[in-house]
Amino acid sequence: MKKLLGLTLSLCLCGTAFSQTFMQGIGANIVIQSAPGYKTQTLPSVIYSPRFAFLEAEGSSFSIGLPISFAFSGVYHIRNEDAITLGSMLNAPLMLDFNNGAGSGKSNESRVGFFFGAGFGYQANIITQKDYTGNDIAYPMSGFGPAGEAGIRFAVGKHQHNIEFRISYMKTQDASGSGVFGIGCVFGY
Repeated sequence: MKKLLGLTLSLCLCGTAFSQTFMQGIGANIVIQSAPGYKTQTLPSVIYSPRFAFLEAEGSSFSIGLPISFAFSGVYHIRNEDAITLGSMLNAPLMLDFNNGAGSGKSNESRVGFFFGAGFGYQANIITQKDYTGNDIAYPMSGFGPAGEAGIRFAVGKHQHNIEFRISYMKTQDASGSGVFGIGCVFGY
């Protein structure tokens, strides 16, 4: 009897632990990158946010996600009007989040929810610094570092789509020591 009870309990726990729901969203994000000695950059970007929810309970879940922000960045050189350095910005943190309420799972019927989490990410961008003549000089920057995020979700429509307002922060561990702040809005479907 103990073996049967133990087996039943194990199967229930495994079923809960391995149930996964894939969710995704797309939206707009403002990425602000600052580093000591460099100009602060503010970049409007597109964000795509896929995630797998697991350990789903009635009103909450944990999820692993990769909210990727992408933008074009550029530096206009004052002395040479034809010289523009154009590059791209990529912010890609792998996040473990706790989700509650709306957006925590496909079957959740809550109209409002929230999430918060932590992870480790990658940031690549062109950053600028003034040279001795006062002109902007472009430097490629890329680095890995710890990241955190939080936000609130509001359910819209019948099929548990949601609108998510989010903030994020990442500190790169490269030579620039950039702080990368993001604030955005994502439509989850």
